Amino acid sequence: QFGDLIVTMIVEVPKNLSSKEQELFVELSKLNQR
Repeated sequence: QFGDLIVTMIVEVPKNLSSKEQELFVELSKLNQR
C-alpha cells in the first residue's frame, strides 16, 4: 500500500531532514491512510 511506502520512507530517510520536511512526510502518510 502507498501509505505503507510513505511510512517506510520516513523510517529510512536520513535524520538530516528539516522538521518541515518531516511534517510533510507525516501529512502524506495521514492522507494515504484514509
